[in-house]
Amino acid sequence: MSTAGWSRSPTGCWAIAARPRTWPRRSFWTSTAWLHQAAVHTSLNRLRSRRRREKRELTQALAERPAPPDDPARLAEVAEQRETVRHALTRLRPKAAAVLILRYSGLSYAEVGAALQVGTGQVGTLLRRAEQALKKELEVGTPV
Repeated sequence: MSTAGWSRSPTGCWAIAARPRTWPRRSFWTSTAWLHQAAVHTSLNRLRSRRRREKRELTQALAERPAPPDDPARLAEVAEQRETVRHALTRLRPKAAAVLILRYSGLSYAEVGAALQVGTGQVGTLLRRAEQALKKELEVGTPV
């Protein structure tokens, strides 16, 4: 374990020594082990904090980076997949298509149940059956 953080912080060790109320009820000379341990823990906490901050800032910077433009072939493939799914949804029962569309547009089970006027407990069953029907339509159905 490294205590390299002390060299970067002018108040590192002094932050511990400046809090005499937190010292054990012993003389300063007998509590050097405690002071050393407290200093090491403070240093490690600062190092960990810096690493977490750097990781968080890097993640945020990567998230804010604009997405690279897709190539035309990929865009055409995505459009074709969407059209295939839309065509398969039209061949499903209206309630099955509605439960799929509502759930995958971000609604909760309670919201989907309220929209379809069914109990919240039924939404999971309806969704599972609708997903199976859609999968069957996509595998067996005719392409667009």
